[in-house]
Amino acid sequence: PHFLYNTLNSVNSLIESREHKIAQKMTIQLSKFLRFSLENNPDSMINLTEEISTLNLFMDIEKVRFGERLTFDFIIEKQAEKAKIPSLLLQPIVENSMKHVIAKNEDGGTIKIRAKIVENRLILELSDTGSGEIVDKRLFDKFQCKGVGLRNTNERLKVIYLNDYTFNMQILPSGALKSTINIPYDYEKMDTTKPQEDKIQELLI
Repeated sequence: PHFLYNTLNSVNSLIESREHKIAQKMTIQLSKFLRFSLENNPDSMINLTEEISTLNLFMDIEKVRFGERLTFDFIIEKQAEKAKIPSLLLQPIVENSMKHVIAKNEDGGTIKIRAKIVENRLILELSDTGSGEIVDKRLFDKFQCKGVGLRNTNERLKVIYLNDYTFNMQILPSGALKSTINIPYDYEKMDTTKPQEDKIQELLI
């Protein structure tokens, strides 16, 4: 809801400033993202490639809001691309960085995602470049950034993986947020990958 609220406000501002083409583009991107979220069961498992493609729809919307102030840096190991994860697992985490960090930094920032396989486990690391404010180290233990979206993320992981997962969030001295998810490596068979790629292509048309 918070993301939808911000996006509709941005569209309204674009219309008021007569940036009609940009407003139209943002509306279309929002429609594609909402269409995906409505058509997909949140309990379903998708491969990481599809999750990243969907995340790009979300980030394209944010890119309209932040322009050149927002950049992305994704490094996904080849083996990790076919890893199966819960649908829309990463979006709330990225949105948390957008809300609490990037939006508060005059220079914007970079969202980073790293994915790798270590000892038959999928390691996902999401981080940003910080708010530009130095954070007192004494506040680290008291840091509570797990809003509704992040609590739901943790609950989803708990239901799916029971005790066989970790979801850690920390704030760095630079004010940056870093999240790490460690789950079993379950991968998509090669013969079922192509239909999912075709589905993403349909979303992007």
